Amino acid sequence: MNRRHQIWLDANELPGMCLADKDGNKFRDLLDKPAKLIHEFSANSNYEAMVYYNNFMKFGKYSTDFHELDSRPYDPVDQNAAQQGDAPEPASPAR
Repeated sequence: MNRRHQIWLDANELPGMCLADKDGNKFRDLLDKPAKLIHEFSANSNYEAMVYYNNFMKFGKYSTDFHELDSRPYDPVDQNAAQQGDAPEPASPAR
């Protein structure tokens, strides 16, 4: 089950990745403002998302000690909940 992901740069140019739906709200709330959405993509698992993120950001090869767990496809129940509302881009007032 594919889920949308977002890659952000915060006010200090620090990158981060989160789910594009409401499950990414807490992450986006923590970003130093103004933050900039730089890319969106879909992935079927946490592992697939991290490989894509590392390649996109040119961080090098992604590895994990939990390959079997991280490679599990996202739960369809999570996907159904995610489709109930996409998160808006965070407001840009400075802290």
